[in-house]
Amino acid sequence: MADIKFSLWDFLGAIPDPRSSSGRRYSLQSILGILIAGTLAGRNSVRSIARWAKLLNKNELILLGINRKTAPSQTTMHEVLLRLDEKLVEEAFSAWSNTFIDADQLLHIAIDGKTLSGSGTAEYPALHLIAAYCSEISSVIMQTAVESKKNEITAAKQMLFDMPLKGKLISGDAIFCQKEICHLILKNEGDYIFIVKKNQKQLLADIKEVFKKHSFPLYTQTQTNNRLRKY
Repeated sequence: MADIKFSLWDFLGAIPDPRSSSGRRYSLQSILGILIAGTLAGRNSVRSIARWAKLLNKNELILLGINRKTAPSQTTMHEVLLRLDEKLVEEAFSAWSNTFIDADQLLHIAIDGKTLSGSGTAEYPALHLIAAYCSEISSVIMQTAVESKKNEITAAKQMLFDMPLKGKLISGDAIFCQKEICHLILKNEGDYIFIVKKNQKQLLADIKEVFKKHSFPLYTQTQTNNRLRKY
């Protein structure tokens, strides 16, 4: 029997709706669908997404599971986002992206922390995320919000704990070059490559010392050829 592939729409439909069923005019699945579609259309705020959604025609609304003449308002979208459990949404997206991953395939997964451009307002601070990006499927397979850059290490450990690491190569910036993170990856049969900078002074010194004691024929030959070209 062939594996059944579910779409992102199916996973959105599995997210529990935090609202009371009485008076509910739009499904959570449809509201999330409009928020995602609006973002993909270049809108970067709930207000601009709501304005964009007002221009959708009847057939476009039906594709988003809406049988009404109009799309949900900015207020409706805002209230839903305030009540929504962000962890459940992250889990739904991660479960969907993981359907594209072959558990037995060697994959490269890069972890990185970034502040979301345009997410900061006068009322709310900019959103800082840590994400795991899989280059083979060109997709973020997991991400989580963190309060600030100083919490990236804790967030990375939790994210890696929830990920299948066997046979995976994890890479990241110097901030993730931590003993606990490296041990976690190796314990789960993965591998890693992290940048080493002055935040790990002794490790950096040890690496430099090791490289002093080894010769690299290809590098030496290249340097020799470059010097010969000068004459």
